Amino acid sequence: MATIVIAGNSFIVKSSVSLDDYNVLAKYRPSALELRDEETKELTFRVGFGNATLSQYGIVFDLAPSQDGMAIATLGIPQDVSCSKEYVADRVGSSLAALNTIEAGIETALHEVNTEREALMESITVMV
Repeated sequence: MATIVIAGNSFIVKSSVSLDDYNVLAKYRPSALELRDEETKELTFRVGFGNATLSQYGIVFDLAPSQDGMAIATLGIPQDVSCSKEYVADRVGSSLAALNTIEAGIETALHEVNTEREALMESITVMV
């Protein structure tokens, strides 16, 4: 489950998933980083990497991880806004719920990717 830390005029969304694990899934199973509407299959939320942003449609984590290797997004709070839990809760409410839904399926997706990759590696022969 992702957590939030308020520091000065910014807040940090810290994932419970490592940036390395997200990168593996981005490469081998990008669908694990998306939520889609069950009926229309329309993309409703996505995890990405680059310059941190957060909206109802997705989160973009910083390219550098936290000190403990977790994915983080460092987001500014406008100067004219009082830095409070209420502001941050209003800003991230639905997005954090969607992120937590994605995070709940990460372990299963990583296991599937690792199993598939091991089988692939066993089928490769190197000839010298």
